[in-house]
Amino acid sequence: MAKIIAGVASSHVPAIGAAIDNKQTEEPYWQRVFSGFEKSKEWMEKTKPDVCIVIYNDHASAFSVEIVPTFALGCAEEFPPADEGWGPRPVPVVQGHPELASHIAQSVILDEFDLTICNKMEVDHGLTVPMNLLFGSPKAWPCPVIPLAVNVVLYPPPTAHRCYMLGKAIRRAVESYPEDLRVVIFGTGGMSHQISGPRAGLINSKFDKAFLDNLTKDPRKLTRITHLELMREAGATILCCTPTYALRLAEVANEIGFDIDSIPMKATVHAGEPGANIPATKQRIEDAWTAKCFDHAGASEVGAHSFECHMQPGGTHLIESEYIAEVINPLTGEAVAPGERGELVITNLGRWGFPVIRYRTGDLVRVNLDRCDCGRTSLRFEGGILGRADDMVTVRGVNVFPAGVENIIRKFTEVDEFRITVNKVKQMDEMDIEVELCDGANPQVVHEIAVKLDSMLAFRPRVHHVARNMLPRFEMKAKRFHVKLCE
Repeated sequence: MAKIIAGVASSHVPAIGAAIDNKQTEEPYWQRVFSGFEKSKEWMEKTKPDVCIVIYNDHASAFSVEIVPTFALGCAEEFPPADEGWGPRPVPVVQGHPELASHIAQSVILDEFDLTICNKMEVDHGLTVPMNLLFGSPKAWPCPVIPLAVNVVLYPPPTAHRCYMLGKAIRRAVESYPEDLRVVIFGTGGMSHQISGPRAGLINSKFDKAFLDNLTKDPRKLTRITHLELMREAGATILCCTPTYALRLAEVANEIGFDIDSIPMKATVHAGEPGANIPATKQRIEDAWTAKCFDHAGASEVGAHSFECHMQPGGTHLIESEYIAEVINPLTGEAVAPGERGELVITNLGRWGFPVIRYRTGDLVRVNLDRCDCGRTSLRFEGGILGRADDMVTVRGVNVFPAGVENIIRKFTEVDEFRITVNKVKQMDEMDIEVELCDGANPQVVHEIAVKLDSMLAFRPRVHHVARNMLPRFEMKAKRFHVKLCE
């Protein structure tokens, strides 16, 4: 019967692969890294496994963002190195073990795990760098490899507990294989280390050692580590997410008594939905994280096209070296004058293999051509992305934009979450706003919200106080605005 004889944990930082490929391993900058792996290489040479199962994450090489499997098992005869933009790495083709891989797939799927079976698959640095670190640079890899790619690129990734349970299922599968094989499991990636920038290589050694100890002593404990704890222990200084998720993390911290100031946060960067460009929401994020909040805009079809500078002028700068922007009337298609609201049309100049010409984004913007205090003279979107052309709804003759309503509601710090529904009641357009208040808040605040919205909208929406945790929470793009006028 097959047997798992060892587990190996290794980084797969691509710069390590580049150092190997460019013969820089003896340079002072890299020498300590590679000398640290010498004992592991010696151990692997003595152990001589029959098969390695390498668990890693694909970096948009085998899978694009259009199809991202949660768990993908390679069952092919071989796996060529992927071209990651500068040609495939000069490493041997990875030979597979389709018999054991197919057995694992069957066993694990019958164990109620849904795997994606890949009979053709390229492998990137996430797999080949650990192979180099443990086997050196041979002309051919010394044993077959079964790749298992785990999604950590696109939300939602599998939970730590799900990965732990899959690991146990893989052990059962391997140990039920009838051939006598000695199997080594590779776990690749990183823990606290910084992979680039001025702090590249910086780690929290105390946390990393405790994590490694618990892989054998108490693996279940590792499945209970929260995102907030990981951010603290890794020394996270920048948070990139939707505005909704930043507020949700702060809310969770308050609920569990976590000191959010223990995370050395310096700035938060937000995209995916309005929020960082809405003054009240921006202020709430900055107050929660004691950090600067920056807006950042883009679209999956064209990429990230604009950013908020350090002067925070209340808008985002277009990256004019990469994009041509036009602003048009969404109804007529004619260009609007600077300062007028219109739909953003983007042409991408620098996205290889995926050119987009005069793409109608559906995003509403207002162009400002004045020089920014930061010194940039590039085109600026005043107020960032103001909303969607298809988001506006007319209620009792008034044009209502979700971002404008959110800006009023977020000014009331008592509000933790809200939901807006526009529908018809007895042939009359009505806007109902449900608000969930923080603990200890006076429910009478809903009346104040209604009065404030009345002054802005020229009609009074119906504002309702709902019980705690009645409204949904979001980690990606939030859906708080619902229109049911046609029902």
